[in-house]
Amino acid sequence: MKLLSVILVICSLLGGNAYSEELVLNCSANFVSFDGKVKKTAFNETIILNIKKEEWKHSWTKKGSEKVLLVEEDYFASYNVDNYEVYSKSIPYIGAGYKIINRYDGSYTHVDTLFPAKIGKKFQKLKKKGKHNKAFSEIKKIALNQYTKINYGSFTKYDCAKSKKQF
Repeated sequence: MKLLSVILVICSLLGGNAYSEELVLNCSANFVSFDGKVKKTAFNETIILNIKKEEWKHSWTKKGSEKVLLVEEDYFASYNVDNYEVYSKSIPYIGAGYKIINRYDGSYTHVDTLFPAKIGKKFQKLKKKGKHNKAFSEIKKIALNQYTKINYGSFTKYDCAKSKKQF
């Protein structure tokens, strides 16, 4: 009887989604302009979150190009920082952004913009040192303001749902 109980507990743990390796999400996008107006689109994308490997990727991501996945109780998140500078009106900038998915309602926000090189280099150092949570929180703290300030980048809001299809 005891053995049967142990087998049932193990089967229920392994059979549930709580320990699944990959979470596949289908997301539909709405672009948000610099003045805050939302533009509905027909753009959809598939996001694959590998909880065990802590990787965030899209269905088109090449192997080895996955982003770091940050897993928190109420959200999944990732960020990006370019390794190079771009110039706009002779001012050096570094591109960076963040992505965050609410684990309760499936809402997903993605902001990408340019930061003055001095700030961007700070993000690059945090990333290089492996301080991913700190880099994410620093980028998230100022990215939306920077996006509207310089009128450059992208701000997208998505609605996501778990996919039943696993490719």
